[in-house]
Amino acid sequence: MDQLQSQVLSYEKEVENLSLVDRDKAKKLEHLKKENQQLRMSRSQQQQNSMKELEEQKRFVQVLQARKNEADEEKRKLKEKNNGLLRLLSQVSSQTQTSVPASELGDLLFGNPYYAPGINLLAEAADIASLRKCPMCNGVFPEDTETNQYETHVHSHLLECPFCS
Repeated sequence: MDQLQSQVLSYEKEVENLSLVDRDKAKKLEHLKKENQQLRMSRSQQQQNSMKELEEQKRFVQVLQARKNEADEEKRKLKEKNNGLLRLLSQVSSQTQTSVPASELGDLLFGNPYYAPGINLLAEAADIASLRKCPMCNGVFPEDTETNQYETHVHSHLLECPFCS
């Protein structure tokens, strides 16, 4: 019977060892389950943060796109205004460069030095005070220029004869 008892004791020890190993594995399994759950929660949190960041970036891109559209619209309007002003300037320039009919020149050989066609149009187009323009050299004088300064300038051209110097 000793032999049988020693075998039973041996089996009991083996069962006890296996039971300890089983408990250790169960503890490790429980620990791994908790770790897995934490990793899943962490991954879920990262996904949520990434989605929030992506949404913020989308909103930022929309704001930038709206600003770009506003700037493009303002640029278009400024181009239209610039083109209109250029057309108006071209019209005014063509009107000031047209020849003056002989009936408006009077008895003067080189025309009336105080007559400058289109001066008022030029002033209106530029939205400034009216200007005086030299009919000989097309020099422009502001309204606050003394009349005698303007006359002296125009007469300086008349004193030089284009034929005999």
